[in-house]
Formats: sequence, structure tokens, C-alpha cells
Amino acid sequence: MAASKLDMAKIWLDANGVRLDAIAVRLDVNAARLAAGKHQLASIHEQLATLACCAPGYGAVRSRFLSVFKTSLLGVAATAADVRCIAATDVVVVNGDATFDATLYQQGPLPPARTDVATYVALYGLEPDRVLAIHE
Repeated sequence: MAASKLDMAKIWLDANGVRLDAIAVRLDVNAARLAAGKHQLASIHEQLATLACCAPGYGAVRSRFLSVFKTSLLGVAATAADVRCIAATDVVVVNGDATFDATLYQQGPLPPARTDVATYVALYGLEPDRVLAIHE
């Protein structure tokens, strides 16, 4: 009876010193390392988010980013609140922070929550509440 292609492949691998069991072990070790690395990266992202939230003025910088995006890129007329946000700081931001920006739309003690949800959706593609729910 003729050997199947799988049997022939196994014979070739054995003849050339390729051990599938050793490869499987290495794959398992690398998968465990990858999982540990992903866990560590998630922890670092959480720490970074915490530090960013604690940094003085970060909320003002993020709010300014949203107001500049709204007025400059979407062409929406600036409200009095947008003018205040833009004037509050001169820090230029080039990257988004969807999770932190979403917190700006929650009711909190100070400053008042942003109400221009359409700006957030235009920038990130989801409502702030949905982003926060995903993040949890």
C-alpha cells in the first residue's frame, strides 16, 4: 500500500533531523512568553493611563485637543467653552487618547463634562460611553 503524503512528510522530516515534538514544545514556550508579554504590556498601559490622568493639566490639554479638532478639522463653529479650552493651554497634542477623552464626557466635580459627543464620535468612531464600557 502506498504511503500517504502525511506519512511521506513525516519520513522526510525524520530523515532530515526535524523533530515535530521539539517544535511543538518550543511553540508552547513561545506562546507562554507571548501571553506573559501581553499581560505585562496591559499592566504598563494601565500605569501609563493612571499617570496621565494624574498629571496636572492633562484634562485641559485633552479638552483643547478635542476643541481644536472640532473647530479646525470638522469646521464646527467654536462655542464659548471651546474658546476657553483652547485658550487655557498652548500645549499641542498630536495623538488621540480615546479612553481619557471619553472620561471628559462624564459628569464629574470639575470641570463640567463636555457635551459635543458628535466631535468624539467623528474622531474615534464610537460614543464615549461605549469606549469606557469596552475599556472596563
